Amino acid sequence: MLNRKLALALLAYSLAAPLLGWLVQSWVPWMARATFKAGLIGGGLCLIWGVLAWLGNRVRAGAILTLAVMAFIILSDTVTMWMERKFCKMAVVLTLLLGLTVVLLMALAHHFGGLHPDDRPDAPKSR
Repeated sequence: MLNRKLALALLAYSLAAPLLGWLVQSWVPWMARATFKAGLIGGGLCLIWGVLAWLGNRVRAGAILTLAVMAFIILSDTVTMWMERKFCKMAVVLTLLLGLTVVLLMALAHHFGGLHPDDRPDAPKSR
């Protein structure tokens, strides 16, 4: 199970991904459609994973899979955006979104913030 810090991080990311995707898509709609769609769909899934994690369910595998797919999609648009010289500001925003995605992905994969209280070895078994 995820601890409360990671559940909150997933909930915050579920707001940041669609907003940053919308920001980039509103400025250069022909170049960032995939990031916008990934932000909406992935942000919605991260919202579900965050709520389920907050309620105590095991969602690590689903959240890692969602973020890995989002990272590849965002990476594709980020590289394309950096290759165009006139879109440097949008490339910075996409790089920020990619960085947030990778940091959250690493945090989920490496148990950032410690174990959930129910997963600690010294925790009393409830059943």
